[in-house]
Amino acid sequence: MVDYLIRRLLVMIPTLLAISFITFVIIQLPPGDYLTTYIEELRSQGEAVDQSRIDFLRQQFGLDLPFHEKYLTCGGCCTATSATRSSTICRSARWSATA
Repeated sequence: MVDYLIRRLLVMIPTLLAISFITFVIIQLPPGDYLTTYIEELRSQGEAVDQSRIDFLRQQFGLDLPFHEKYLTCGGCCTATSATRSSTICRSARWSATA
């Protein structure tokens, strides 16, 4: 019985990693991101958004990172539903990973 539980637990780890990766890929597939939508909304309201602000926000939210870095720094930790909250979680995870 103990052997069975150990085997099931060992199978659970790669399964959860696979589910995490597949979910991350599906979330990344649609074109654009939250920041692009936000910028377009601001422009449609007539506000000017300069490139330095866009670059700052892209760096702040980690949108400038390559795919694998986004997954490794935030792949399994972003479970929040709002973009702001998940970005905050990702940012704190990224800073703690680099510190």
